[in-house]
Amino acid sequence: MSVKVKSKSKGNLSKSDSIKAARTGAEPGQTIDKKAQAKLDKAAKAAEKQAAKDAKEAEKAAKQAEKDAQKAEIIKAKDPLMMNGKVMTEEVKREFAIAEDKRFRSLESSYRHTQVEMMVILREFQAADLWQYVDNAKGKKFTSFDKWLREAAPVSRASAYASLKAGEKLLPYIPKEELEGMSVRNINILSKVPRVKFEKVDSPIRKAAQGSEKDLRDAVSKHAPEAHVEHNQKFTVEGTAAPIIRDALEAVKLLCEVFEDGEALEILASDWLQSTSQDERFAGMTNMGAFEALKKQLESEVDEQGGLVGEVA
Repeated sequence: MSVKVKSKSKGNLSKSDSIKAARTGAEPGQTIDKKAQAKLDKAAKAAEKQAAKDAKEAEKAAKQAEKDAQKAEIIKAKDPLMMNGKVMTEEVKREFAIAEDKRFRSLESSYRHTQVEMMVILREFQAADLWQYVDNAKGKKFTSFDKWLREAAPVSRASAYASLKAGEKLLPYIPKEELEGMSVRNINILSKVPRVKFEKVDSPIRKAAQGSEKDLRDAVSKHAPEAHVEHNQKFTVEGTAAPIIRDALEAVKLLCEVFEDGEALEILASDWLQSTSQDERFAGMTNMGAFEALKKQLESEVDEQGGLVGEVA
């Protein structure tokens, strides 16, 4: 913008002229006329207004981007067929269901990648109701997801439901290829961790999941203690008790939707301790109460004999 100025000789400059010159940016001895000053003020206000408008638009765009991201996460979590909002026709869905059913039945439970394949297929079949497009052994349509699973699963129903639960938790946020690099036990452990602790690629828990089970348990204990993932303690069961205990653990894992034998055993033990004692000496008491009472009784007998509790002669 060109600005018209009026000049004065340096000898005629007053103090007020110098101040005005400093405010307007004019050289000493020059003053900007009122019209030019008005244009400058108007341009400054317009620039300020535009800057405010741009800031408002940027804020609006940021909020919209956040909403879009949240919507994408919801779609991702609810779109197991990865259709990105597209609608699959009934005929295509039927063909897809039959192909996935055949693939699911052929899986072998002993391989690491099989666990992830199961997670993917089970999530597809339950969320998209693909089971209703498949015929059972008698040539009739299945009437529920569970009935399809009973016939098709290459593993126990408890293990299958554990895979389903893990898939619902992990697949929307961790690529299938990355999960295939994890052990089955690490996948199950990771599925217990809050999503915010593993959804970022560089999170320490997610990195540890690619390593040993001990590394992952250490990382979870440090960064997500609320997940209550402790280190394993092994014990051996032999003889006729083994199949009974195995059946009990499988039943608890299925009914209580837990993944590991240790969790199932904890539930069984807790239920037994809280149940009513069958010992006539402790009628009406829980097994835990009976245990505490008997423990005190034995300690008292040891004290009366002059020994110390826990002392070995």
